[in-house]
Amino acid sequence: MVFEKGIKFAIAAGALSLVTACSHNVPACSDQESTELVKQIAKDAIAEEVGRSMADQTLLSVEAIRTTDENEKTGALECAAELIILPQRNVFPITYTVEATDDNGFYVTVYGI
Repeated sequence: MVFEKGIKFAIAAGALSLVTACSHNVPACSDQESTELVKQIAKDAIAEEVGRSMADQTLLSVEAIRTTDENEKTGALECAAELIILPQRNVFPITYTVEATDDNGFYVTVYGI
């Protein structure tokens, strides 16, 4: 599979509400909500390269997840990880952000796909 590095893909996750009292809380870089969105964004990028059918059959894993920064004012997180394409275990280093939205959801932006 061919991937162009540096393409920026984003997905709004407004439909996913966080059960929280504070609007600045976002899921951690390694939380399932965050990593599932990272994988969905990656599948969308794969679909653009090889088609939706092939992308839907692709198994992905997000591993070696690190929180690299946190904005104390907004609660936004900067994350780094390895996107793994299975079963070949092709490894792509990625970074992503997890930010709160005004409607108490969160937004994930992935870089490096």
